[in-house]
Amino acid sequence: MVFDGNVSYNKTANERIWGNSDHSCIRYVVAFGTYVFGDSWGSPKVIKGTLQDVKTRCKQDRQSIRNIITRQYNKHFGNIDAGKFDFDALLKKLNTASSYMRGMKVYQKSSHDYYQALNQITNAINQINVAYGEKK
Repeated sequence: MVFDGNVSYNKTANERIWGNSDHSCIRYVVAFGTYVFGDSWGSPKVIKGTLQDVKTRCKQDRQSIRNIITRQYNKHFGNIDAGKFDFDALLKKLNTASSYMRGMKVYQKSSHDYYQALNQITNAINQINVAYGEKK
């Protein structure tokens, strides 16, 4: 990835470019055509405690940041090694989630979100089945 200073997220779409706006907060780092970090990174929390407390928090934050960036990078540029990923376990979890969702009572205000979520789960199940060569 190449750093490009004050760059808009449109410039980073499908490119290996990252940058930050003129904001100083990590929340506004852009790459992969979007902001990399969520709203929870927008308000830094003041750390109180010992030097060891600060070192522990730094280590945790560093690991969280690395995981987020790695996940975003792999989502856009990586490939899943089918030998290292358990699609059967994923399919089982999706089927379980779908089963739980079908048993939920849905209220008018949340019905759109419910059906959208259920549709996404169903699409994921179908995508895995197609990859296995099974019919929908």
